[in-house]
Amino acid sequence: MKLQPRLLVLAIGVVFAAPAFASPVVRQTLSYDQFSFNLSAVDASVGAAPEFSAPSATTSFDFQRFDPTQGVLTGVRAELATRNAFLRQTNGGTGTGQTALMADWNAYAGTERSPVFQRSTAGLTSGEVSVVRDLNAVDPSIFIGSGSVGASNEVAYLVGADMTQGATGDSVRALAGIQGDFVPLVISQTLEYTYLEHAMPSFSADREERSLTLDFGTVALGGLFALDFSLFNLGGADTVGLDLDDFLPEIGSFESGLAAFQGLDAGGSKRFTARFQADTLGAQEALFRLTLSDEDVGAAASRSNYTMDLRLVGTVIDNTPPPNGVPEPGMLALLGIGLAGLGLRRRRVGA
Repeated sequence: MKLQPRLLVLAIGVVFAAPAFASPVVRQTLSYDQFSFNLSAVDASVGAAPEFSAPSATTSFDFQRFDPTQGVLTGVRAELATRNAFLRQTNGGTGTGQTALMADWNAYAGTERSPVFQRSTAGLTSGEVSVVRDLNAVDPSIFIGSGSVGASNEVAYLVGADMTQGATGDSVRALAGIQGDFVPLVISQTLEYTYLEHAMPSFSADREERSLTLDFGTVALGGLFALDFSLFNLGGADTVGLDLDDFLPEIGSFESGLAAFQGLDAGGSKRFTARFQADTLGAQEALFRLTLSDEDVGAAASRSNYTMDLRLVGTVIDNTPPPNGVPEPGMLALLGIGLAGLGLRRRRVGA
């Protein structure tokens, strides 16, 4: 029997506390109403295995996957709530024992039998009970992407009775049902995704910048020149760390000065020094492509990769003075042309 969902809520809030801060969470809740719910079991023997009822109709849940554009998935938790049910224990004769209303719940990780209500004396128990399952051991890839999870997640209820003391003809009976004729049994499940926001790599401490040009300017041949720069991981306390995974240390006359790192905290930075060995005349340029990623925490399928470009430029000139202070022939020719032009101008002014 497949029931139709009564309510679907998708919200973002903060519920799970980490050691130093609260992680954001995506929460989805599905609720079903069931108007027919009547289970019973009777145990009339001491020392034998407990007696169980047939299971109730199965209720299935299918939630939406976690959108990895929101961040890095760090945890999955499911909570099953049962409302408006009751468990009644009736002892026949001198029989005593225990009874229970239980949920057989398969939440992506195999079926677990969890108690909803338990009694050890005659009487009635009712109300709302929640059961929580941590799903971090489940393959996280089934929860990541678009569309619904689609894997098995269903629950059925049953009651059990176990007579521990009594004589022949005695019994312990368990009966489960709904409180009131017009009040449905409400079965709800909430699936919660905790996550950290993606890293925010930048060359700037104030805004996100993925490219940087360092201009060494015009420099003299033979010199070694240096310029400092920094890499930042922007964001707040709920931002994942940043890894620098791959880069080229050297291109031509330029050295990037980079060194790999892991887990650069949000708000943190790394300082480096780029160098330019001016050993070739003329304009020089090199482009360094940096490959970065979210820190290796949480589900790998939800982590992001990033590229950044570091461009180094400079112009090399030869400003070495001529030997013995004597101008080279080319310089003498230029000087002669200049003097001749000056003399011509003076003659014109005199005329």
